[in-house]
Amino acid sequence: MLFLGNAKQCDRCKQCYVKEDLFKEFSLTDERWRYTIEFDAYPYPAHKLDLCSNCIKSLYSWLKQEER
Repeated sequence: MLFLGNAKQCDRCKQCYVKEDLFKEFSLTDERWRYTIEFDAYPYPAHKLDLCSNCIKSLYSWLKQEER
């Protein structure tokens, strides 16, 4: 069942995705699911970015320097 509250749009590539799909793709032992990106907007609250699975993989590869 798909609820509109689960639908997200990636802040990087603008692709629409369902947040639950990310948990199916990444296992709890996979390091990629632990990354979160936030904009610090002091004195306002920080803004957390929503990333699709492809952008998470790309970020993970870049952080691990697998991608040049």
